[in-house]
Amino acid sequence: MLGIHVGAEARQLADDADRIPSSVLQDGEEPLLKPRRIGPVYVELNVESADRRQPAVPIASTARSRQIARGIVDARAEWPLHPELSARLSARAGISRTRDGGTSSDEQFDLREAAVQWRASDRDVIEAGRINVRNGAALGYNPTDYFRSRSAVDYSTRDPEVQRNNRLGTVLLAAQRIDAQRAVMLAVAPKLTSPKGLAEEQPSERLRLADTNGEDRLLLKAAFDAPSLWSPELLAFKDSQGWRFGTNLTQVIGAQTTLFFEYSGGRSPSLMQQALRSGVALGDLPSRALAMGQARPGESWQNDAAIGVTWTGSSQLSLSAQLNYHQAGFDSAEWRRWLAMGSSGPEGASIAWYVRNHANAMQEPLSQRSVFLRAQWDPLGFRDLYFSAFLNRSLDDQSWLFQTALEYRLSPASRLRAMFLATGGSADSLYGSDPVRRALLLSFTHFL
Repeated sequence: MLGIHVGAEARQLADDADRIPSSVLQDGEEPLLKPRRIGPVYVELNVESADRRQPAVPIASTARSRQIARGIVDARAEWPLHPELSARLSARAGISRTRDGGTSSDEQFDLREAAVQWRASDRDVIEAGRINVRNGAALGYNPTDYFRSRSAVDYSTRDPEVQRNNRLGTVLLAAQRIDAQRAVMLAVAPKLTSPKGLAEEQPSERLRLADTNGEDRLLLKAAFDAPSLWSPELLAFKDSQGWRFGTNLTQVIGAQTTLFFEYSGGRSPSLMQQALRSGVALGDLPSRALAMGQARPGESWQNDAAIGVTWTGSSQLSLSAQLNYHQAGFDSAEWRRWLAMGSSGPEGASIAWYVRNHANAMQEPLSQRSVFLRAQWDPLGFRDLYFSAFLNRSLDDQSWLFQTALEYRLSPASRLRAMFLATGGSADSLYGSDPVRRALLLSFTHFL
C-alpha cells in the first residue's frame, strides 16, 4: 500500500490524448482503420518493505514488518473504427506475494477504461462505456472529484496524483458540447448491480461494477474560458445522498504562478456516520455498531474546500501548497470517540478500523483540516534523474505523512525508482496511529 507508481507522468499525457477524437489524430495518408496505440504499455517489477508500529487501536496482524513483491503489466490502446468513431481500452494486470506474519499470493485484473467515442459534429462528442471522469483543480484533495469512491487499483502508493490518474472508470454515458468560450457536459452513470461489502471476498477477474456502479449517479458540468474571472467551472452532482454543488476556479499570475480554489457542498451525514450506516446496510457490521460509534446523528450541510497555489520555475522545479477543509471528517470529539471505541475490545477495534478503511475506500480524508505540500523536479540536476515529494499534515492533531521518490531513466524505455514513506505524530493522532511507520519500495519498469 506504500509505493509510488511508475509512469504516472506518461499516463497523464496518455489520458489527455485519450480525450482527443480519433479523427483529429488520424493521419490522412494512413489507412483509416489502422490500429493505433496511444499511451504507454509497460511491465513493472517492484518490492516493498514496511516497518510497523503497534497502534493505539489494535489491528488484526501483529507482525512488525511486511514485505510485498509485485509483477504488473499495464496497457492503454485506442483504435479508430471510423473517421468519427474510436474505441479505447485501458487495463492493468498484476500478481503479488505478501509476507505479513504468514505468506499469501494475490492475482488482480482491473479494466480501468473500455469506451467508444463518437464525434457527432465539430462541437459535439458522445462517449459510452467505462470512463475515468476526473474533476478538480486542486492537488492533494479534490472535493469535486465525485467519481473517485471505491475506484482505487494501485495500493502501492499514497500519492493522490497517482491514485487519481490510475483508477477504475465508471460505466456511463457522457455528452459534451465544446466551443471557443465554453464547454458543457452531461454524464449519466446507472446502477448496474447492488453494492457489496468492503470485507467481502471477490474473484480476481471481477469488473468491480459493484464498486463503480452500485447506485445511480448524474453529473452536470459547465466550464467557461474567462481568464479575468478565474476560468470558472460549475458542477452539480446527484447520488443516493442527494445533490451536491461545486465549483473550480483557476487564475494564472504571470508566467510561473497559478492560484486555484475548489469547493463542494451538500447535505450528508458525518464521515463516521456514513461508514457505520454503510457497514450495517451491507452486512459488514452488526446493527449495534451505530450505537457503539456514537457518531454525529442526522444530516446537515457539509462544506468541502481546497485552496492553493503552484509555482513552476524555469528549471522545471514545481512547488505547490494547498489548504484542505473536509467538514464531514472527524472533529476532536469524534476522534476521541473513535479511539475509545477502538480500545474497548476486539469488536470495537474491528469496527473502528472498518470506519477508517471505509474512508480510504471512498478516498475521503479523515481529518477536517490539513495542509498539502508538493515538490516535483523533472529533471533534477541532469536529464536522467527525476524527483517528487509530498507532505500531508493534519492541522487538527499535527500528525504527518511524508513520501518521496527518485526515478533514474536508464534509457528511454527503462526506469529505476526508489520510494520512501514515513508517518509520524502522537500515538492518539491520525498518522501516529497508522500501522505503517516507514516503508521503502524499489521498482524497475520497462516500456514496450
